[in-house]
Amino acid sequence: MMEKTLTLPRLGETMEEGTVLAWSKITGEEYDRGDILLELETDKMVVEVPALEDGRILEILAEEGAVIGIGEPIARVEVESTDSSNATDSDPTSESKTIPQKKEKPTST
Repeated sequence: MMEKTLTLPRLGETMEEGTVLAWSKITGEEYDRGDILLELETDKMVVEVPALEDGRILEILAEEGAVIGIGEPIARVEVESTDSSNATDSDPTSESKTIPQKKEKPTST
């Protein structure tokens, strides 16, 4: 097992930051690749951020309601170490390859 830090991915060309709306997993919980880890609100949309690999949440660094900039740490996780080509803690873009699942942003009335 290998520990790494997940960072906020860039989810759009103009995105500079996002607000953590809700975590789908809690500290200590295991998850599978493709599971939704958190829901994030940007200036234009609400997206679900999926896991890129199997793992376990060690610590949530960005609490619900926190405004986080691109590349800032959001969680520490433990993942299976399969080979040397995997991203490491020192690769802040490791989570930026996330393909977010878009949701419509609720409109205020």
